[in-house]
Parts: sequence; structure tokens; C-alpha cells
Amino acid sequence: MINFLLGFLGGILAWFATNLIGQPLVTFLGARSEAARVLAQFEDLDGYDPERADPPPEIVEERRKLLAAAGAQLVAFAHANQFLTPILQKLKLWPEHAAAS
Repeated sequence: MINFLLGFLGGILAWFATNLIGQPLVTFLGARSEAARVLAQFEDLDGYDPERADPPPEIVEERRKLLAAAGAQLVAFAHANQFLTPILQKLKLWPEHAAAS
């Protein structure tokens, strides 16, 4: 009977660990992946080339919106998971500063 109770308690602790640490980390990594995808999608706009014509304003506006959305995801993560943010900061990851870039 004691083994059953210890196994049940271990299952409860694993569930809490998954929901309190695992899912927020997956959310953070997903938001970082989205930001990286947007940066890669528009990387040709980052370099300066005097021979290249300016990109159409629609593309620049789309880039701005997508980058703002990706930054907002990271900032929202930082505000919603304040217990996890200090741990990420020790790893030199600053999700709350994503919208400033």
C-alpha cells in the first residue's frame, strides 16, 4: 500500500513539474522559434546594398507587424511566468526585452 501511495505522490509531483516548468519552457522556446523564423524570412532586408532598390512598403509593414507580434509573445511570456524569468536571466535570456529591439 505504501508503494502505491508513493507512486501516486510521485505522479502528482511530476504533473506539477510538467505544468509549472515544462509547459512554460515549451512556450518560451516556441516564441523564440517564431521570432527566429520571422528574422530569417526577412533577412534580405537587413543588409545594406546601395545597388538594391528599397523594398516595397507593404513588405516593410508586414515585417514590422510580424516582428512586433513575436516580441509581444516573448514579453507576454515574461509577464505571465515571472517565477521562471529569473532562471532564464541567469542563462542570459531576457524575454522581457524582446519588444525593445
